[in-house]
Amino acid sequence: MRTTQKNTLGKYRRRHDIQQNNMAKLLGRNKFYVCRAENGCLQPTLEVALTYSLMFDVEVKELFPELYQNILNLLVKSIEEKANLF
Repeated sequence: MRTTQKNTLGKYRRRHDIQQNNMAKLLGRNKFYVCRAENGCLQPTLEVALTYSLMFDVEVKELFPELYQNILNLLVKSIEEKANLF
């Protein structure tokens, strides 16, 4: 069972007045892919994430704040665990 990851892809797409079908064409994907990515039902490829980032001049961590925070927390925890080994 896959959980959804909140992101801001749709927010930035709408802010730039781009329809999902047009975004899909720009990405070389279909509208269904864009919809599922924006709803957090699938994790976009790195290529797609970077394309959004470049198009909207926004850092990837702003597009995926929840994922960014989860990764940061895991990294901090891992570093702390490794530090305790020495």
